[in-house]
Amino acid sequence: MNTRERILVVRRDNIGDLVLTTPLIRALRVARPAAWIGALVNSYNAPVLAGNSDLDQVFAYDKAKHQPDKSRLSVFSATARLLFALRRQHIDQVILAGPGAQRHAYALARWIKPRAMTGFVTPDFAPAGITSPVPYGDGVHLHEAEDVFRLLASFGATGEIPASAVHADAVLAARWRVRIDAEINRASGAADRSEEVSGTDASGADGTSVDGTSINDEAGRVARAPHLASITPLIAVHISARRAKQRWPASRFAETMRRLHQQCGARFLLLWSPGAADEAGHPGDDAKAREVRAGLPSSFPLVACPTQALPDLIAVLSLADAVLCADGGAMHLAAGLGKPIIALFGDSPVARWRPWQVAHEVVQAPGGDVAQLPVSEVLSAWERLAPRVSAG
Repeated sequence: MNTRERILVVRRDNIGDLVLTTPLIRALRVARPAAWIGALVNSYNAPVLAGNSDLDQVFAYDKAKHQPDKSRLSVFSATARLLFALRRQHIDQVILAGPGAQRHAYALARWIKPRAMTGFVTPDFAPAGITSPVPYGDGVHLHEAEDVFRLLASFGATGEIPASAVHADAVLAARWRVRIDAEINRASGAADRSEEVSGTDASGADGTSVDGTSINDEAGRVARAPHLASITPLIAVHISARRAKQRWPASRFAETMRRLHQQCGARFLLLWSPGAADEAGHPGDDAKAREVRAGLPSSFPLVACPTQALPDLIAVLSLADAVLCADGGAMHLAAGLGKPIIALFGDSPVARWRPWQVAHEVVQAPGGDVAQLPVSEVLSAWERLAPRVSAG
């Protein structure tokens, strides 16, 4: 008979939330090295846990809103089959790893029939099925990673809360690396040829930035020299944001990239959520990406990386030396990969959602609207972050 303790961590919400649960999973593995540890997540966020060596198995179910082409009946039937399969696993302990009252997660966990359950309780949510209740209290004032970590008190987890952990697929990352290197080299060659013909700095269409400041020709030439490519930073710029208050205009992304290329020879990966802005369910930023690219010269060292699938986003982020993005899932993925980050924050609380345990600079928007952020503040953030960025 298998007497190995069986623990299931349930986290059913967004990408960033699951990333910020990986410190709990890491500490749980340290506290219970001999246990079988699984995770129940949804199919949308499941790639966050790919390659996570602290887990024995990951189970993913579909949310109906993530599968618009399937009938609700088929989605619910598949979920029921998964939950009954988990019931046959004879789970000893379920951890409802989310803040506050986890009503939907609790409803799922009841189908599994674990011997015990750990979760937060509140004055209006304290079901008897949560056998190891943790009063939620003032957890909302903590960082998300700190908040959910409180659930491990009864498991003997002690010491500093670990960093987040995200792992890129090595084969996928290698494929992206080949494409990125080829396109960067092609852009460098085009820039060199442009200089030979025109005698001007190809980092700007007319040798100036958008606001009229002159471009440093020597800095541009050094940045484009192929033999120096490995000592200039490769910066991933993610332009998408789900919430309106987190969106920075395309023109400012383009101007920031031009300035950084001028200052330190930076090269760029342009990332966004593919699709049309009016697409139902999953609106995309194809038009915004085109606008960013149109604001840069044709020879600019930038590689467009539309990432249709989450594993691709993780793979591309893993190749960057630093990341510029708004607060959101991509930011937390970058932190889980250990990347230095410039994070643009609108009206979301910085104390709750700042990048966890990585070098970072937060730029908080005036009035809680990222659209009001000037380029100068982001450039100043880069000056502070740059000493902590190791290129190449």
